[in-house]
Amino acid sequence: MIRDEQNPPPSLSRSSEYNTVFERLSGAASPVAGAVAYALYKNAKRQWIQEFRETNGRRPTQEECKHHMSTQTDAVLSAYLSQSDQILAEYAEDIIKEERPRILAEALKGDFWRSF
Repeated sequence: MIRDEQNPPPSLSRSSEYNTVFERLSGAASPVAGAVAYALYKNAKRQWIQEFRETNGRRPTQEECKHHMSTQTDAVLSAYLSQSDQILAEYAEDIIKEERPRILAEALKGDFWRSF
């Protein structure tokens, strides 16, 4: 779920310079998924700046950065959230695979439920 950028949390200032991407992504079902999605956004933004510098020989201006921020539509942010969900699911799967022998050994010994 992408939080409505027109209604950020009331504690935040609504200056025209304020980037609402974090708030929009933090509306995800899981705070961890929102944080990972935000990291993906920041990585993409950093890559955009690096490519801009290589192409233009300078850093982007504030206006150019504002334009780039305006391209972060709900569809783009949803893609970051989907990618975040995939990363977290793969991580969970890896942990389960890694811990499976220990879990099975404890279950067979009868120690599994006592560990909770």
